[in-house]
Amino acid sequence: MFGIGRKDRLFFDLLESHAQTGRDAARALLEGLRNPGDIQTHVTRIKELEHRGDEITHRLFSESARTFITPLEREDIHGLASSLDDVLDFIDAAAARLVLYRIQAPVPGMLPLAEILVRQTELLSSVMPKLKENDLILETCIKIHEQENAGDRVLHEALVRIFEETKDPILLIKQKELVETLEGATDRCEDVANVLETIVLKNA
Repeated sequence: MFGIGRKDRLFFDLLESHAQTGRDAARALLEGLRNPGDIQTHVTRIKELEHRGDEITHRLFSESARTFITPLEREDIHGLASSLDDVLDFIDAAAARLVLYRIQAPVPGMLPLAEILVRQTELLSSVMPKLKENDLILETCIKIHEQENAGDRVLHEALVRIFEETKDPILLIKQKELVETLEGATDRCEDVANVLETIVLKNA
């Protein structure tokens, strides 16, 4: 797709690190959901990772602004950095709601959505170091889109169950917002895939 020189390596290292940070946050969220007794530890870890993502995004923006020739178009670097940061923001928002709403009992769709999110972020983390491999990028993006579609189905089924089974209106609102936030994180992963597809088309 494009050559990677010594000066270019910084951008790809930062993007790879950003994707890994999102993957680690998704894993921490899933682990927290599986072990609710230790949820605060995982929420704190996710907040730390979200801050790290902010720092990486700022670094990418700064480096692209002061570098005369970048390995990707500046708008694509910004698009990847922003969309990866959005993934972390949604994971952090979901984690914060677990504590804020004092969610202790299982919520319909919560675990399946977190598992989908882990699969998506693992795909992004695996493909980010291989941005020269067009076919691999496109294959990975298809898998991410498939996972997002699965997330849509899980959300629909979860909302049906929540409205049927939850009698307390306040708890219903909390559960609904939580699963919608989790599904929103899967949407943000798809946004990253869309940027990657655009980059492939530009550089094919």
